[in-house]
Amino acid sequence: MEKIFIKKGPDRFIEKKYEMAVLNGLKDLNYECSPYGVYKIDETNNFSPIITYSYDGTGSFWKAYCDSNYRIYMEDCSSNVIKEDYLSKYELDKKFISLEDFLKKAEFIGQEGHRTKALTKPLNNFNVCLDKDSKYMEEGIYIILYRYNGNLLVFNKSNQQYEIINSKYTYDNNFEFNGPIHYDMANKNNIINAIYNQLSDNKTKKR
Repeated sequence: MEKIFIKKGPDRFIEKKYEMAVLNGLKDLNYECSPYGVYKIDETNNFSPIITYSYDGTGSFWKAYCDSNYRIYMEDCSSNVIKEDYLSKYELDKKFISLEDFLKKAEFIGQEGHRTKALTKPLNNFNVCLDKDSKYMEEGIYIILYRYNGNLLVFNKSNQQYEIINSKYTYDNNFEFNGPIHYDMANKNNIINAIYNQLSDNKTKKR
């Protein structure tokens, strides 16, 4: 069975270091942390990025392959396109976590969930503008099964598929859980088997 992985998303260690530097008086107080990165705010209220975050591939399931030279290739299961390759398992583990390890470390939620407002993004024209992407704001669609490191493993009731909601949408805590808890969907082995079957079926349909 091919192993399934989830991409971890941006490392916010630098953001935490910056916040500590501000607390210790080593950095300017005028900054803002957002799902898109850390921004410095000047005297005219202009936002300039100190660091920006990439979420490329963090909303997909991935599969790993190894060639005859022991080079590891990662395939994005949403497109069946090989996008990234690594020289070692150590490099791979810095960016990805296996589905099994994700579930071992994750917290069970088991409730429906949605964003309570659209994302906001600092811009260089002195404004904080609403992100046009209102994804995940509709109620009654997603059952949030497990949460780990900001990423959510969910079941989409509209298409009957398991999906990943990445940490961009949960970063600012404007993600609400409500309704009864679906304890019948808590079994991790059942979830793993269902996701493997889902990805296998989806790949067959694309052929």
